[in-house]
Amino acid sequence: MNSWPSISVIVLNYNGVQHLEPCFQSLAALNYPSDRLELVCVDNGSTDGSMALMEEQFPQVRLVKTGANLGFAGGNNAGARAARGEFIAFLNNDTRVPPDWLRILVQPCLEESDVVCAGSKIVSWDGRTLEFGGGALNFAGYGFQQGILCSEGECYGPPRETLYACGAGMVVQRDVFLESDGFDEDFFAFYEDSDLGWRLWVLGHRVMFVPDSKVYHRHHGTAAAVDDWKRRLLYERNALFSIVKNYDDAHLDRILPVALLLLLKRAQHMTGAEAESYRIAPERSGSPDYAKEASSPWTLAHYAREAAHTLVQEGPSGLITRAQAEVRRRQAPTYPPETIHRPDPTDPAFEQVPRQAIAHLLAADDLIRYWPRLMEKRAWIQAHRRRSDSEIFRLFGQPLEPNFFADDYKAAQSILVKAFEIDRIFSRGEE
Repeated sequence: MNSWPSISVIVLNYNGVQHLEPCFQSLAALNYPSDRLELVCVDNGSTDGSMALMEEQFPQVRLVKTGANLGFAGGNNAGARAARGEFIAFLNNDTRVPPDWLRILVQPCLEESDVVCAGSKIVSWDGRTLEFGGGALNFAGYGFQQGILCSEGECYGPPRETLYACGAGMVVQRDVFLESDGFDEDFFAFYEDSDLGWRLWVLGHRVMFVPDSKVYHRHHGTAAAVDDWKRRLLYERNALFSIVKNYDDAHLDRILPVALLLLLKRAQHMTGAEAESYRIAPERSGSPDYAKEASSPWTLAHYAREAAHTLVQEGPSGLITRAQAEVRRRQAPTYPPETIHRPDPTDPAFEQVPRQAIAHLLAADDLIRYWPRLMEKRAWIQAHRRRSDSEIFRLFGQPLEPNFFADDYKAAQSILVKAFEIDRIFSRGEE
């Protein structure tokens, strides 16, 4: 290409000194034109000597110091505002990239004017396992990494549209990013990338997944330092924030009640409490037991459609690969067993409530606390809408997928999805 755009690569750091050397060594070896490339390290108030290492070993890298931990969203937004490039690329500090990573990644944005964002394929540090093969979302705003647990070599064909790019390795047109309000800083961390991608589609832009652009990642190399219940609070509330902002009025009216009821169901399940000990009278014979509900037909219909699409696009081997990956994913526990602390059964007057359960309730409380600000953001997004929900639903990928796999939870979701006709929304693209 005769004229490559200027790109600022932004690496956010918070006490990640052990990750910086391999990351920036790989960036120094990029084959992107050096006069069109700016490397930026944004530091979120590290205290582990990160900035001293950068100043000593990578003096060519521009340092942006926020002075405090602004989270993934706030830190990267600070980098975007300071960046000089026409495009900005975001890369986790616990990653490394091959020399052609950036050239391949930005290509779709140069070929089609409405493609403003592109995401890399993300693989494990040893390159053997896929971590991100495109973004999917369920109706309640919970993100899924397509192809996760596949072997890297099995995935994934040519560039294709995706609802969102993973923030660990993506490029976006800087002026569009800033005009669209960037990553939502109220999220702090987690799901800010799926929220951004969804918003870009609503505003009339397109996002691509570019599988030949590869990022090697130490999975949860930085997030693992955060307590699991604190991560859970962010996951739960950010999913709610995202759906409140991005659905149109008609769909939000139907989906938000279900999302909140399922949030309560997850919280109840996480307490481990025996429901009978709270009831004044014993359950009557024939009382409802939704856990006995049959598995819902929309799940089978969804997988049938996905299987047909995969067979056409990727052939029999692709279908087998994806089926195997789905089986492995479903066998993995939703929460690590060691994080579920059951109450002490010896004290009849006191329940020990696991922090994971409390995190769900605090997520609902945050929705109330942030509601006025969410309404302001929602008003702006809806006023600038250029694409209908029904046009975007095809990109969700797994719209009816449960994000908690206990049998009683899946049965509860089945009942609510049918009652509020959410299955019809996604199966028919209903307006």
